Amino acid sequence: MSDNHRSARHEREKDHAPFEGPAPSAPDGFHRLRFVLVSGRGAASGRREYQEFGGSIARQKPFFLERGLDLGGYFNGTLNADISPKRFSIHHPFLTLRDIKWHPSMPAEHFSFAKALIEIGETSVQGLVYYPHPETKIAYVDPVPDTLIELLAPPIEGALDGKCYGQNGTLWLDPKEIGLSQ
Repeated sequence: MSDNHRSARHEREKDHAPFEGPAPSAPDGFHRLRFVLVSGRGAASGRREYQEFGGSIARQKPFFLERGLDLGGYFNGTLNADISPKRFSIHHPFLTLRDIKWHPSMPAEHFSFAKALIEIGETSVQGLVYYPHPETKIAYVDPVPDTLIELLAPPIEGALDGKCYGQNGTLWLDPKEIGLSQ
């Protein structure tokens, strides 16, 4: 990619701060969705995979920042929200970043992000649905099921270290960005 093309793309994408300010109550018209917090593969956090990078999220953050998405206050891992029996699909995400070459020996990937308000226990934070496009994610033979939403969030006491697996939570999602079906 030429420097001029990269600069133009960066200019278009640089103002994509996910949220500013404290977590508000969910806007009217948003999907309210119950979930159960479950364990993931350990790739995003580096617990089981990508340990050499500190996890895939830690490795991807600088590439996302180059394209205007600052995840500096977010945990280097994902919350895995099991929404079954419901299924989700990405419609018009807040942001899609294409051709992110974050791993030296794998092809570039596409990532989409949708805004989310996440409630676990008494804690409510603004976060993002993190959606690595399965068609560009060749590292895994079995893609993440459409009943599992991966979330990026600031650190939440107990939720990101496995102490809350099995705990129920609530997601608030914009229906323009995320579709739900039974």
